Amino acid sequence: MNELILEYKRALKDTKRSYEQLDETDPSRKIFSAMINDLEYVVKWLSTGRQPEAKRAIDRRSVYQRTVFASPEVLEALANQYKFPKESPRTVSDEDKRLIEYALSTLTQKQKEMYLSHVADGNSLGKIASLTGVSKGTVQKNIERAKKKIAIQLDLIRSKGA
Repeated sequence: MNELILEYKRALKDTKRSYEQLDETDPSRKIFSAMINDLEYVVKWLSTGRQPEAKRAIDRRSVYQRTVFASPEVLEALANQYKFPKESPRTVSDEDKRLIEYALSTLTQKQKEMYLSHVADGNSLGKIASLTGVSKGTVQKNIERAKKKIAIQLDLIRSKGA
């Protein structure tokens, strides 16, 4: 990217030099002037990463300008318009239950509780932390360790089956 900026700056410098050498009455001065303006614009844009002279870039706009408010009635009407088929509850076979229990058996009691609360019950890390009386980071580490242990067990099961 820096090379591109340098190339544009060189082109700008050469264009300015050529512009200065032209007579005041030369009709191509207007073209060179436009070229200089365009090159300066591009150099500014590439250097800053933003459109030059923009009052408020789109990524800096107020959250209120990007927020769309809708009444509950409108949202309900939209939801009724688009009916999504509900998933049928999945049944877990006895073999799958056995494999799950085997994979979970390698976890400590604390890891198992936190992992199941997060994955099966859908609780957030913060909620699990408040329920267990530990920090959110501790919950996150325990869940990560549980996932690693489960992945290792599943790899072992797959390698035995293959």
